[in-house]
Amino acid sequence: MVDIAEKVNPIIKESFGNGFRGNYSRGITSADTPGFFFKDEELDLIAKQRWFSIPFLFEAFEIVGRFKRQDGSELEIFPQFIDSALKYASQYELLFKKRVKLRYIN
Repeated sequence: MVDIAEKVNPIIKESFGNGFRGNYSRGITSADTPGFFFKDEELDLIAKQRWFSIPFLFEAFEIVGRFKRQDGSELEIFPQFIDSALKYASQYELLFKKRVKLRYIN
């Protein structure tokens, strides 16, 4: 069975650019250090790792938004990425036949 992240991540990549994924999460890594990691089957943060990063620092990731529903149909987005979010919404609606709800993050 294909999980939702596998279906949605290609739309995210096409809409926001190479390296962006929707299944990043912020939390405690296996080394008990704050950091980012992938949730295999769940949607959470829309982000990408920057070219230059220092391990375990949040600044190593560019975060553009986050999902509010696990089916990918509702997300909160930073205003500067609204064009990419609208592209995502259009592609998502074509694939899943479901409207996308977008909200700004202040």
